[in-house]
Amino acid sequence: MKKLYLLFIATFSLQIAFAQENYIDGYIINPKGETINGEIDFRDWANNPDEINFKRKGSNTPEVLAPNDILEFGVEDQIYESAIVEVELNSLLTQQLEVNPKVELRVDTAFLQVCVGGEKSLYRYKLPSRDNFYIKVGDQYERLIYRRNLIKGKQKTAIRENKKYIGQLKAYLNNNNTIDKKLRSTQYTVNSLMKVFEAYYGNSAIKTNFKKKGEKIITTFGVIAGITNTTLDFSGDAYTYLSLGDIDSPVNPIGGISLDFILPKHMQKWWLHNELLFSAYKAKGSHRHTVHEGRYSDYTFEIGTSHLKLVNMVRYSFPLNSFRPFISAGVASTFTLSETNYLKQVNTHELSVTIGEKDAIKETRSYDQGLVVGTGVTNEKLSFELRYELGNGMSDLVKVGSKTKCISLLLGYRF
Repeated sequence: MKKLYLLFIATFSLQIAFAQENYIDGYIINPKGETINGEIDFRDWANNPDEINFKRKGSNTPEVLAPNDILEFGVEDQIYESAIVEVELNSLLTQQLEVNPKVELRVDTAFLQVCVGGEKSLYRYKLPSRDNFYIKVGDQYERLIYRRNLIKGKQKTAIRENKKYIGQLKAYLNNNNTIDKKLRSTQYTVNSLMKVFEAYYGNSAIKTNFKKKGEKIITTFGVIAGITNTTLDFSGDAYTYLSLGDIDSPVNPIGGISLDFILPKHMQKWWLHNELLFSAYKAKGSHRHTVHEGRYSDYTFEIGTSHLKLVNMVRYSFPLNSFRPFISAGVASTFTLSETNYLKQVNTHELSVTIGEKDAIKETRSYDQGLVVGTGVTNEKLSFELRYELGNGMSDLVKVGSKTKCISLLLGYRF
């Protein structure tokens, strides 16, 4: 166990070390309009960055660049333009809404994210509490206005919305009948607004020069196979042949299917990882209980299950070239399909010998739960993981505590 803990710590430390920087190919456009290629410390920013770190080609020294220093930068599938814009600060979160609040505005020099670029463009400025979206009219960035606030009625408090952005878009996109129909259901979100622009360009001979990829959860299916080592641990005075006995730790195959939901932001570091696995184990044990030299009892037993295991984990990974080390944590729910539960007891009293057979555990669970942690590495298709699981075992007796400890080596393949 000590080695396992050290491996977890080493993997986590590795991720922290590599999380310090993530330079990948990118470019900047300086105030003279010149494009300079190099590397940008890419963070897949949750909110628009205030500055970036840029290394020119052939240089290892980063430059810290703010919106005043450059006109534009591009990295991965993202482009940001420098702009002076009016920003609304009032929250759009329902739990933070107020009754008839004062509109809070400020002027920022910021990096605006390009969502759609072309003759008609859409920009995003994301703050922790809300988004602000912009269109470009000539050289000016016009804010699309959307507000939410509470109004008090005689009987209840309601939410009022100001959707001025729909009228702004209608005028901006040339009062197109196809667009007008789509605008009625358009929400003040990046994906919804981008669909309006997609519809506009889809009905026009003009093409976009840039369109950001939509922020969609990535779903992947896969198969998993490996081996698992199961250790059974019993406690209590009621069944001493279990709590004091020598029990082997069988190694068995394990396999099944996986389903991953990969969250799009933060360089796809966060995954919701789910598995349905089949496995089985059968442990053999023995114990001798001695009263005195001529009187003792020998116990031999077999206990085990075949079962389906549903595993639900949160996985955190970090990109490192084509490989991503990761750590995982979650829960496992085990459903017993069949069980082995056998005890043979041989009682010796001087010259008398009696033999009895019965269940090793009088009451067993058909369902148990466990905590799971894992660490490993993955690339686009393959994954390798070392996993530890602590379950509450097969005993359903109050007087007999039981734990199941499993260490597994798993190889996965995603389609």
